[in-house]
Amino acid sequence: MSDRLILELKSKFNNEILFEEEKNKDKLEIKDPEINKMMEDLQLTLQSLNYKNKEIKTIFPIIIKEVDLLAKKENNLSFENLLKLAMNHLDKNSSNLDR
Repeated sequence: MSDRLILELKSKFNNEILFEEEKNKDKLEIKDPEINKMMEDLQLTLQSLNYKNKEIKTIFPIIIKEVDLLAKKENNLSFENLLKLAMNHLDKNSSNLDR
C-alpha cells in the first residue's frame, strides 16, 4: 500500500515538473524596453479593436519570434508593422475557425 502511494506521488511530482518546464518554455522574454513598450501598446490596441484576450495571448509568442527575426534582418521595426503582423495572424486564425 505504501509503495503504491509513493509511486503515485512520484508520478504526480514528475508530471508537475514537466508542466512547469513547458510553462516556462512558453514564456518569451524581450530584453529591449522599447519593444516591450510596443508590445504593451499592441495589446491595448488589439483589445480596443475588440479582439479577445485569449486570441491576443495565442498570437503573442508568434509575434515575439517574428520581432526577433525582424530586428535581426531589418531596422524597420515599428508599432505599425507589429500591429499589421498581429492583425494578419488574428485574421488568419479567425478565418480558419469559420470553416
